[in-house]
This record gives sequence, structure tokens and C-alpha cells, in this order.
Amino acid sequence: MSSSIAPASIASNVSTYHQGKTLSPLAWSDDKIFETVYITHIHTGETHNVEPLFNLTSNILRCSTALADSVASKAETHVDLIEDQVPLSAYEPPFRKLKQISSQMMSTLPGEHHAHLTTMSILKQLKSYAWNGKAIFALAAFSLEYGNFWHLVQTPTVGKSLLERLSTKGYDNKDVPPLSDIGQDIPVAVYWVIITAIICAYHLDLLMVLIFHNEAQDPLVFDCLKRQMVSIEVFRKKHVLVFISGLDSIRNEVRLLNSIYDGLQHDPSELKGYRKEDFKILWIPIVDEWTLLHKAEFDNLKLEMPWYVVEYFKPLAGIRLIREDLNYKNKPIVPVLNPQGRVVNYNAMHMIFVWGIDAFPFRPTYDESLTQKWNWFWAEMKKAFPRLQDLIKGNTFIFISGGTDSKWTQDLALAIEKIKRQEIIRKADVVIEHYHFGKEDKRIVARFWIGIESLFVNMIQKKSKDPALDQIKSLLCLNVDDWVLLSKGPNVKLLDRGDLMLATAVEFDIWKEKVFKKAGFDVAFKEYYERKKQQQLESCSADKYPADSYPGDILDPIYGPDTKCGNSMEIASVSYKCCHGHTHQKRA
Repeated sequence: MSSSIAPASIASNVSTYHQGKTLSPLAWSDDKIFETVYITHIHTGETHNVEPLFNLTSNILRCSTALADSVASKAETHVDLIEDQVPLSAYEPPFRKLKQISSQMMSTLPGEHHAHLTTMSILKQLKSYAWNGKAIFALAAFSLEYGNFWHLVQTPTVGKSLLERLSTKGYDNKDVPPLSDIGQDIPVAVYWVIITAIICAYHLDLLMVLIFHNEAQDPLVFDCLKRQMVSIEVFRKKHVLVFISGLDSIRNEVRLLNSIYDGLQHDPSELKGYRKEDFKILWIPIVDEWTLLHKAEFDNLKLEMPWYVVEYFKPLAGIRLIREDLNYKNKPIVPVLNPQGRVVNYNAMHMIFVWGIDAFPFRPTYDESLTQKWNWFWAEMKKAFPRLQDLIKGNTFIFISGGTDSKWTQDLALAIEKIKRQEIIRKADVVIEHYHFGKEDKRIVARFWIGIESLFVNMIQKKSKDPALDQIKSLLCLNVDDWVLLSKGPNVKLLDRGDLMLATAVEFDIWKEKVFKKAGFDVAFKEYYERKKQQQLESCSADKYPADSYPGDILDPIYGPDTKCGNSMEIASVSYKCCHGHTHQKRA
């Protein structure tokens, strides 16, 4: 047998825990584990009939792991269940002890040290059981808490690893080594079975550990949309944005998360490989001592939320975990949990503040990719207008416009100036700047477009799959029209035709109240703009590029910027012509 009993999948799960105060059991040798575990065992001669429990638990695991396989392969899977020789009607499981051990698993804090302590405690409670009985009993306690193991669809490898350790039926006697050879391995294997079940329990019910004490038999949360209490099971197999905060001065954050909630309800229903319906928002208020004033403010805040709220006026069970492991320092944070209960983002608040629903699915890696997506634009723009470097350092809202229609240019400038003078803009502490591209020197316009076209041609020649290619195509197609880009600092929020953007700015009085309600000027502007866009039949654009820029083997189909259209542009020579047949005179 190898020097490590734990399979790689189990070791991987355990190693994701934070280091405890003592040496991690992962660093122990089999001899060390054996010495530690064996002293908990007592030979009393007492017998425990665990065979029916083994059959029941094994069948549950078999069904669950088969379900996981069928989900992964999108095919039905047949399951051979173990037949019970003892009728279940004649078997009375020790539910009290099962529930006691199950509760211990559920309340274990994260960390190898804590998982080890719980494992040793369970072994001591089962000291008179045979070694196989200890493992079966611990796993049965695990299955008691999770019913039919639907959650194992998300963690099939863990279920399989546990099942392989327990499945001692149907072996060939010739394959069994002498007991003297495996006597030491059995206690070590039992140790890993139990500690793995504890790790799995923690990952899948982190929310219960954070919020509820052991006496909470049916934990409930408040559904603000339905105005009723619902089971915490609504978060099972879901991604959860956990909003953790006090009660004071959080209305901006509430409005921000409301905009995220709205974005999760809108199309597209699936984005970047994730379904929006699988994302939930939960508020956990942190209050040291609940007074009548606190409860009144809490009720007022709930009225502003369409999502879930923890309505639990006792001290939170996991407050130390919230403060130490989630690093809550009395300022609002939004950790993100995946369906396995793992923290995949310790605080998504900043990226939500910067990007809004565009930050979906709220992973740290997306923050960086969103920032880099428009680097090409700023690199070319700063060559033409160096002062932009100072503007994009902060959270200034920047309108950059281009085009040769003087009346449209003047109307847009007046509309933006009118917005800047609005009282609601001053109250919201919004800073807005407007730069009309080429106003000071029209020669920079040609240089800018040459740079963008050169970048585009280079990416096409290399058959680049850079997501920035779509943005570059959109901008090039807008070159034939008046156009506007809106950014918050360096983070581009919108790029589209000038007529739609002008209409949105001119009608500011209609949507200005949304600046507060929608958690920001950019969110409110974009929402109204999208509504205007739906009301207009979009026209596609055409653009032309120098023939000598294109080698003969790269005349591949190019798709237009209108995502609703979805058809490729027709290629005539090296000119891109919209499939709808619209033609435009390209401006200098």
C-alpha cells in the first residue's frame, strides 16, 4: 500500500482548508495516524449490527454518484443496488447518536486542525464499534443530514472515494491479503473516511455554519420578494453572493446589489457558461446586540431588497469565522460561494461597484480580464489625447464622442452640460467629463482610425481569438456614424451610435431618479439606453479597409456588431457590407 491512504481527490479537498494551529494531519505518516487513532479503540466484546446501515448508506451513495455521472455525461446510468437481507422494517437505526455525530460534522470550523479534532471526537464516541462499523456509522451520519445526497452531483469524486472505501462486499478471497499485513491500514483508512465526510459536510453547508446554531432544526431565511420565510435549502446547488454588513450607511450597497439582482433576471439567461438563475443573493446583518431600534432599521432595509435575508436575532454561530476567515472588518463585503460551499471570491464588492452585472459570474479572474479588454482603445486614444491619462485614473464618468455632424455634436455637448448641472448629480457626487474627439486637431482623427484599423488587420491576419476583437469591430463599424463611448475611469460601460446616446442624455429628466435607485449614474444611463435601443430598429454598418492590407488567404467571414442579427457580412473584394444591404459613405 502507498504511504498515503487518502486518495488525491480527498487530499485536495482537505488541503483547501486554512492551516490550523497544529501540524496538519496531511503531513502525518500512516504510523503517526495509526498511533493517534488506535488508542481510541476499545475491545468490549459488544456487537453492533451495522450491515443494514451499510446497505442503506451504500445504496444512497450509489444512486447519488450515478446521478452525478449521468449529469456529467448527459446519459442515463443504471445502478445495481445492494439487496438487504434484513428488512428495514425490522431495523431501528440509532438515530440519536447519528444526529449527534451529524451535528458535530455540521458545526466543525474550517481548518485541518478542527476537522482532525472532530474526527477524533467521533472515533471516541464509537470506541466500542468494530473498525468497519466506525466508518459506516460516520458516513451514515453524513447521509442523514443530506437526505438522498443530491449535492453529490456537484462533488461526485468525493462520493466515489468514500464509497470505494466502504464497499467491502463482493470481493474475491484470493485478492485479500493476510490480516497481519493490513491490520494497521484499516484504522488509518477509517480515519480518512471520517475526516473526508467532515470536510465534505463543511463545504456543502458553509451557510449553516455561518448563521445557525445546532438547535436550529429547520433553518429559515426571509424571502423579501415573497415576504415569507423559506428553507435555507433554496441555496442548495446555487452560487451565493453573501452580503455581510452592519445596518448603518449601507443603502448605496443595497442599491448596487439591487441592480445586480435586476441584471440576473434579464436576458441572456446564460452567460460565460453559467446560468443566471443559479445565482442568489443573501444578506447576513452583523449586529452585536439587537435592540428595538436595530430591528426597526432592519425592517426598513428589508423593504428595499428583493432577495434573501437572514432574520436571526441570536448571535451568529460563525461570527468568528466571518471576522477571521472572511476578513469582515465592519465594512460591507460580498464573498461568493460556489455550489460546493467553497469561497471562490472573498470580496466581490469592488468589482461589482466598478462593473455592475458585467462582473458576472463574479470571479476575481474576470475583474482583470474586464479591465484589460479595453486596453487597446486607451492606448490609441492617449496617443491622440494625452490628458485622458489623468481623467481615467479615478472614477470620473467620461463621454468620448466622435463624428462630423456639427449639430449633433453641439446637441450632445449641451445635453451633457445640462446633466452636470443637475442637483441630483451633485448629491450623488458624480463627476462627468466630455471630450469630443478631434475638436482641437482634426488630424488626430485620421491617425487614430489608422491605428485602430492596423490593429484590426493584424489580429485578423493572426486569426486572433482575443475577445477585444469584437470591440474593435464594433468601433470600426461606428466610424461611419456619430458615436459615443461612456466609461467610468478606464472601465468602458457603453459604446454605440450617437443618436441613441444623445436621446438618452436629452431625456435625463425621465430617468434621473434612477441614479440613486440603480446605484450609480452609469447603471441608470445604461438601463435607459437599453430601453431606447429596443425601441429602434438598428441598422448595421459597413466599413472598408485597404486591399493591400489583406493577404488572399484571410478573407474569412466577418460577423457584424449587431448581436441580434447574428449573420455574417457579405464579402465583396475586401469591403464589408451589411447583410441587410445598408450602405454608408465612410467619413474622413
